[in-house]
Amino acid sequence: MNLNVRGLAVGPSLPRSAPAALALLGDVVVLFAFVAMGISNHGGAPLESPMYTLERLAPFLLSWVVVAPLAGVYHRETLTGYRRTVVLVVVAWVVAALGGSALRGSALFPGGAPLPFVLVTLSFGTAMVLAWRVAGVWVRRQVE
Repeated sequence: MNLNVRGLAVGPSLPRSAPAALALLGDVVVLFAFVAMGISNHGGAPLESPMYTLERLAPFLLSWVVVAPLAGVYHRETLTGYRRTVVLVVVAWVVAALGGSALRGSALFPGGAPLPFVLVTLSFGTAMVLAWRVAGVWVRRQVE
């Protein structure tokens, strides 16, 4: 099933190609860096407490791996097009961040999700994921 988002035909896309798999791996690294920076900014040591870090990463990673393929962020056209990347990655991250925050605020995961946390997650998470993905498009265009 394809939808139309801001003039872009989008549909589910699993990371089946090598470039898509690399994009997924990069997404995981960026999400880990995002969570690690948050832990560090609050006086924690993310690498010294791997279980603590993984518990904070899990709701966002889980949400991202569900939402991102459904949003079409692993389509070849997304991996090579700036406009498509910006629109779809921002939409996917906002949905995934809200889903991850909801999971974090539930009894399933530790941490809670007060409004300031959600706002920081939306803003800084968008900036980090989008910067990585736009850089990825640039690299992919140089290689092709």
